[in-house]
This record gives sequence, structure tokens and C-alpha cells, in this order.
Amino acid sequence: MSNAQRLDEVRAFLQAWFSKSHPSNVWSATESILISDGHYCGRRFAFGPYTAIWFVEENQVKIFDPDGSVAVRQDCSELFGEEPTIEIRRAA
Repeated sequence: MSNAQRLDEVRAFLQAWFSKSHPSNVWSATESILISDGHYCGRRFAFGPYTAIWFVEENQVKIFDPDGSVAVRQDCSELFGEEPTIEIRRAA
């Protein structure tokens, strides 16, 4: 799956969540690209009173309530139809 397709899946997830949570409100979002140390690291979305961040490296989308608390934490593996990544740490 290309990065453009992944971004489309994230947008669709956010729109579906917002529409389900606030059926009387119209979906409208702004997006910002997130850069850290000169490298792309995700996107920030603002819609209604909420913000969401797609953390590419963490493979997660987090939706934040207006007070800044995490309302939803979604593993992107499920959105992208991929197997979840399992991180194994070994002692030195």
C-alpha cells in the first residue's frame, strides 16, 4: 500500500469516527504535515473541537479531546489491512 493510500485510509477513519460521534455536524478538516529533524513523521488533523495525529513511525492515529486528553488510539495495522508489528527487545 502506498503512502497516499495510507493517508486516504487515515482520513476515512477520522471522518467515519467524527460522523458517528457527531452525526449532526458536517465533516471539515485541516491538515498539517509534521516534520522532525528534517524527516516526515506524520500528519496533524483539526476537525470540530478535536485534533488528531497520525504518527507514521508509531503506526498509530490518536484523536485528542478539546482538553488534550487522548480520546481514541487506533493501531494503523488494522486500517491498512496489515499484520500488527511486534517489537522484540533482547537484552545485551
